[in-house]
Amino acid sequence: MAREGKYFSFVITNTDASRSRLRRFTFHRNWIFALAGFAVCLLSVVSFGFYGMTQRALQQQTAVKNEQLQKEQEQKEKQFNELNSRIKAVEEQSHRIATMAATANANSQAAPQPTNSDANHNHAGMNGAGGPGWPLDWDKPAANSDDEVTPEELAQKVALLEKKLRDYETIITQHAIRPSIWPATGRLTDFFGGRRNPFGGGGEFHPGQDIANATGTPIIATANGKVIYANWQSGYGRLVEIDHGNGITTRYGHMSKLEVTEGQEITRGQIIGLLGSTGRSTGPHVHYEVRINNEPVNPLDYLPREAWVEEELKK
Repeated sequence: MAREGKYFSFVITNTDASRSRLRRFTFHRNWIFALAGFAVCLLSVVSFGFYGMTQRALQQQTAVKNEQLQKEQEQKEKQFNELNSRIKAVEEQSHRIATMAATANANSQAAPQPTNSDANHNHAGMNGAGGPGWPLDWDKPAANSDDEVTPEELAQKVALLEKKLRDYETIITQHAIRPSIWPATGRLTDFFGGRRNPFGGGGEFHPGQDIANATGTPIIATANGKVIYANWQSGYGRLVEIDHGNGITTRYGHMSKLEVTEGQEITRGQIIGLLGSTGRSTGPHVHYEVRINNEPVNPLDYLPREAWVEEELKK
């Protein structure tokens, strides 16, 4: 390259085996400077554009990450809110179960207890017995019908607690529908099973437990349930029958007065009538039956052996 005043000359030699050639290119220096300036500008523009594209890519990547983090945070907040709602529901359920347990315990003590005079009384004249009697070869009747935990860990703990509460509630509910208190106190006369016909004429099968006491003594439901019969029935006199669910029913016969009506919901320990001597009866008493799928079973298998009961069983 040779410099000639305001021009720059570039000489290019092309040589082969037979000849050589020279080529000369001449450019005004202003062109060179302009081209160099243009190249510098172009390089700057390209560099700035590349830098800008890189920054925009980083900004977009950061924005995407921020959006993902925000979504994750919102999801966690949603999970925690849901868990808080479940925890609140668990607390309410726990309170309800505690109330149910307290009510069940209170009702289990609700059976009328004999007074001191009753305890020392020889129950003279309280020999009431009766109720339906079937031949000893009877046919059974047909049935009627504190470290921080993740939402996942907390959710597992809440789910476990919910399951335990459901189990507890099931146990308490089943306990509440199981006949487990005495319908009345008094003298235990005729028991479940074979007995001598109190009206004479040989033996018969007695499908319940007779408890003799004074007329007007309160009779209470032995479990939660629904009254499915409250009227007169042959043999039973004034009768109340309660359906406790799961095929369990109880019957209370010979009442002098009914205190409930058909279709009424009943809680354990609630007064359902007054003891009397209506129907097939030799004296004031309550004929109490427990039935499973409408087949009578021994009520003593479901009743607590309280002190007064043990005394009666010894007689």
